Amino acid sequence: MLKKKYRFVIDAITLAVLSACDGSGNTVTAPVMSVLSSSSVYTTPVSSSSSSRSYEATDDLVRSTSSSSLFNAPPISYGLLVDSRDGQVYKTVNIGTQTWMAENLNYKVQNSWCGGGSNYDEGDCSVYGRLYTWATTMGKTEDECGYGNSCDLGLGNVQGVCPDGWHVPTLGEWQDLFVAVDGNTAGQQLKATTLWVGEGDITNDAYGFSAFPAGYKYRDRFSNVGHEADFWSATQISENGAYRIELYYAYDYAKWYNYNKYFGFSVRCLKSYGSSNPSSSSAYSSPSSSSAYTLLSSSASIVYGSLVDTRDGQVYKTVDIGTQTWMAQNLNYVVGDSSYCYDDEPSNCTKYGRLYTYTAAVTACPNSWHLPSKDEWEALFAAVDGMSTAGLNLKAASGWNDDANGTDVYSFSALPAGFMSFDGNFSYVGIEANFWSASQNYSFSAYFIYLYGNDNAVLGDTNKYNGLSVRCVKD
Repeated sequence: MLKKKYRFVIDAITLAVLSACDGSGNTVTAPVMSVLSSSSVYTTPVSSSSSSRSYEATDDLVRSTSSSSLFNAPPISYGLLVDSRDGQVYKTVNIGTQTWMAENLNYKVQNSWCGGGSNYDEGDCSVYGRLYTWATTMGKTEDECGYGNSCDLGLGNVQGVCPDGWHVPTLGEWQDLFVAVDGNTAGQQLKATTLWVGEGDITNDAYGFSAFPAGYKYRDRFSNVGHEADFWSATQISENGAYRIELYYAYDYAKWYNYNKYFGFSVRCLKSYGSSNPSSSSAYSSPSSSSAYTLLSSSASIVYGSLVDTRDGQVYKTVDIGTQTWMAQNLNYVVGDSSYCYDDEPSNCTKYGRLYTYTAAVTACPNSWHLPSKDEWEALFAAVDGMSTAGLNLKAASGWNDDANGTDVYSFSALPAGFMSFDGNFSYVGIEANFWSASQNYSFSAYFIYLYGNDNAVLGDTNKYNGLSVRCVKD
C-alpha cells in the first residue's frame, strides 16, 4: 500500500502537469447538497445515539424528537448563544422552566485551564471547555473570593464568568434541573453518550444537556477525565468552600458537595430571564441561514454567523471572507461507513470533525451549502492575499505542532486534522490540514487543499478513497 511519502511524489507530478494546463476540462460543478460546519471549541459533539433522533424545523427553533425506547423524553428545543466577548458559539437547551448552555463554558480568563487534562498536562478546550476556580467563576479575584476569603455576592443572579444575559447557577437552580429530569436518575439523563468510561452504560443524554467528563484540576494536577463531570454552583458555604455538582461515570444519579474553592471545575451557565441584554441568545429562527447571528470581531471586516444542522442538531460557526460565506469549522456529520474519526477516537471528531472519502464528501454538506470546487478554493485564496500566504492566514492560531500556528486573521481557523489513507492508516494529525474540493481530476482522483508547516497553501490531487476534512461553502 502507498505510504504518506509516496502520496506526495504523486502529488508533485500532478502539480507539474497542472502547471501546464488550464484545468478547465477537469472541473465539475459541485451539486447542491443538504447545511453545516470547530474548536472546536465551537462544536456541539454528536451523541452516539443520534441515529435514533430526528430533527424538524419549526417557526422559531430546531426541535428533535427521540424514538429511543430507553426514556420518554420531551422534544428537545435547541437555541444558540453567541458570546460577544470572543465570538464563540454555544448550543443551548430548554429543560423544564430553565434554559441551560448545552456545552461547557470555554471563555479564557486568568485561573482557567483546558479541561480533559491528565497529570500535569492540560486537556483540550475545544472538546471539554475550561476549568475555573470558584472565585474566577464568580467573576472575582482570588483575594476577593478565593480560598480563605468569604465574599458578599449580593442578592440576585451572579453573572460571574458567564456571558451577558446568563449567570452562574445556584445549588437550588441545579436541584431544580435534577427534578426536571426525573430526579434519582439525573446523572444518566444529563451525561453525554460519548467520552465517558464505559460510555453508553449509564448515559442517555435524554434532555440534550450533554455533560462531558472533563475531570478536574487540583493544585497543579489534572485528574479523572472520562470518569466525572464537575460543575461549580454560585452557592458559597464558607470562606474556604462552595457547592459543586458531580456526575460520575458509574452512577446514574447526581451528587453535590462542599469543595475547596481552589479546585478547577467546569462551568455551565443558566439564562437570566429579563436580562438587559437579551440579544446574546435566542432560539434559532432559521436553521439554514447563517445570517441569524452576526458578530463583529476585533477586525471590522470579519462577520461571524452560525447555523444548526437540522439533521443532527450540531452547531457550526460561519464566516464571510471576500464574497463567500464559509463554515469556520470542519464538518462532523456522519455519512454511513465512509466518514471517520482520526484513529477511530470520538474525541477527535469532536475536535477536528470527520474525515471523508471523496464520494461521501460530495454528499455531506447541509441544505443550501455545498462542497467547494477548485475554483471556489482559489477564490478564497485570492481573498486572503494569495496562495503564498494563504496557509499562514487560514490556519488556526493554536493547535498546530512545531510552532506552525497561523495568524487566523480571517477566522477560517483551519485545524491540523491529518488524513486517513485508502489503506485505513491515519497520519499527520497536528501537522497538516487536508480539504476536499468537489472538482475531479481523473476518474480515481480529485483536487484537494493542503495546509502544513509553511505559510503557503498547496493545491494538489489525491486518491478518492483517502479520508480528508470537509469545509462547506454557502450556495
